[in-house]
Amino acid sequence: PGRHLDLTAKSMDAEVRMGGVLRLAQGETASLTVETHGVENAEIEWVAGANAPALRLSSQELAQLDGSRRQTVTLTGVGRPYWVRANIRNQEGELVLIGSPVYIEEK
Repeated sequence: PGRHLDLTAKSMDAEVRMGGVLRLAQGETASLTVETHGVENAEIEWVAGANAPALRLSSQELAQLDGSRRQTVTLTGVGRPYWVRANIRNQEGELVLIGSPVYIEEK
């Protein structure tokens, strides 16, 4: 019950949640998945730090019956640290959930 947001990053050899550090070698990729529950027609807004490369949408699932949504983007190691987090907005565009970042560092 209630609103919920979870953020998980997975590489070939590690998995971290919000607030965690994922180490990626230059060119190595990982998936970053946000899951939200309890927000009807949720809009996911990705927010990234200045050093972050462009995020590429990998997959998206929408289940309106229970107000859940899942979206995955691909992260890439770029040889410098950066962070990525997600905001969740309701159908009126109001910010209703703010995720803590996942931090990407050089391996």
